[in-house]
Amino acid sequence: MSRQSLQVTQDSDRLRRARNDVRRPIRLACLAALHSSGGNPCQVRHTFASTRLIDGANPWYVADQLGHADVEMVFRVYGKFIAAGFQRPGAAGKA
Repeated sequence: MSRQSLQVTQDSDRLRRARNDVRRPIRLACLAALHSSGGNPCQVRHTFASTRLIDGANPWYVADQLGHADVEMVFRVYGKFIAAGFQRPGAAGKA
Protein backbone atom coordinates (compact mmCIF):
# COMPACT_ATOMS: atom_id res chain seq x y z
CA MET A 1 0.00 0.00 0.00
CA SER A 2 1.44 3.38 -0.96
CA ARG A 3 1.98 6.12 1.58
CA GLN A 4 -0.65 8.33 -0.09
CA SER A 5 -3.34 5.63 -0.07
CA LEU A 6 -2.52 4.82 3.55
CA GLN A 7 -3.00 8.50 4.46
CA VAL A 8 -6.36 8.63 2.64
CA THR A 9 -7.49 5.48 4.47
CA GLN A 10 -6.42 6.87 7.84
CA ASP A 11 -8.15 10.20 7.12
CA SER A 12 -11.41 8.50 6.11
CA ASP A 13 -11.30 6.30 9.24
CA ARG A 14 -10.71 9.36 11.40
CA LEU A 15 -13.61 11.20 9.72
CA ARG A 16 -15.93 8.22 10.19
CA ARG A 17 -15.06 7.99 13.89
CA ALA A 18 -15.57 11.74 14.36
CA ARG A 19 -18.96 11.57 12.65
CA ASN A 20 -20.02 8.67 14.87
CA ASP A 21 -18.83 10.57 17.97
CA VAL A 22 -21.13 13.47 17.06
CA ARG A 23 -24.12 11.18 16.49
CA ARG A 24 -23.59 9.02 19.58
CA PRO A 25 -25.20 11.31 22.22
CA ILE A 26 -28.22 11.88 19.99
CA ARG A 27 -28.57 8.18 19.27
CA LEU A 28 -28.28 7.28 22.97
CA ALA A 29 -30.90 9.86 23.96
CA CYS A 30 -33.28 8.59 21.28
CA LEU A 31 -32.78 4.99 22.33
CA ALA A 32 -33.32 5.86 26.00
CA ALA A 33 -36.59 7.64 25.18
CA LEU A 34 -37.64 4.77 22.95
CA HIS A 35 -36.79 2.18 25.59
CA SER A 36 -38.91 3.99 28.18
CA SER A 37 -41.86 3.96 25.76
CA GLY A 38 -41.47 0.26 24.95
CA GLY A 39 -40.57 0.77 21.28
CA ASN A 40 -37.73 -0.64 19.21
CA PRO A 41 -34.90 0.94 17.14
CA CYS A 42 -36.63 0.17 13.83
CA GLN A 43 -39.40 2.57 14.81
CA VAL A 44 -36.84 5.37 15.17
CA ARG A 45 -35.54 4.71 11.64
CA HIS A 46 -39.07 4.56 10.23
CA THR A 47 -40.09 7.79 11.99
CA PHE A 48 -36.93 9.54 10.77
CA ALA A 49 -37.47 8.47 7.16
CA SER A 50 -41.20 9.22 7.17
CA THR A 51 -40.91 12.69 8.68
CA ARG A 52 -37.98 13.68 6.45
CA LEU A 53 -39.86 12.59 3.32
CA ILE A 54 -43.09 14.30 4.43
CA ASP A 55 -41.04 17.48 4.92
CA GLY A 56 -39.88 17.16 1.30
CA ALA A 57 -36.40 15.69 1.75
CA ASN A 58 -34.69 14.18 -1.26
CA PRO A 59 -35.31 10.37 -1.28
CA TRP A 60 -31.70 9.75 -2.33
CA TYR A 61 -30.50 11.68 0.74
CA VAL A 62 -32.82 9.67 3.03
CA ALA A 63 -31.63 6.40 1.46
CA ASP A 64 -28.03 7.43 2.12
CA GLN A 65 -28.81 8.38 5.72
CA LEU A 66 -30.48 5.01 6.29
CA GLY A 67 -27.43 3.25 4.86
CA HIS A 68 -29.14 1.77 1.81
CA ALA A 69 -27.05 1.02 -1.28
CA ASP A 70 -29.73 2.44 -3.57
CA VAL A 71 -33.03 4.30 -3.33
CA GLU A 72 -35.31 1.41 -4.31
CA MET A 73 -36.06 0.40 -0.72
CA VAL A 74 -37.05 3.98 0.13
CA PHE A 75 -39.43 4.17 -2.85
CA ARG A 76 -40.90 0.76 -2.03
CA VAL A 77 -41.46 1.30 1.70
CA TYR A 78 -41.94 5.07 1.92
CA GLY A 79 -43.36 5.86 -1.53
CA LYS A 80 -46.58 7.27 -0.10
CA PHE A 81 -44.56 9.93 1.75
CA ILE A 82 -42.47 11.04 -1.24
CA ALA A 83 -43.49 14.33 -2.87
CA ALA A 84 -44.72 14.15 -6.46
CA GLY A 85 -41.73 16.25 -7.60
CA PHE A 86 -39.34 13.36 -6.97
CA GLN A 87 -39.44 10.55 -9.49
CA ARG A 88 -37.70 7.24 -9.78
CA PRO A 89 -34.54 7.30 -11.90
CA GLY A 90 -35.47 6.94 -15.56
CA ALA A 91 -39.16 7.66 -14.96
CA ALA A 92 -38.98 11.17 -16.42
CA GLY A 93 -38.99 9.93 -20.02
CA LYS A 94 -41.88 7.49 -19.61
CA ALA A 95 -45.44 8.47 -20.38
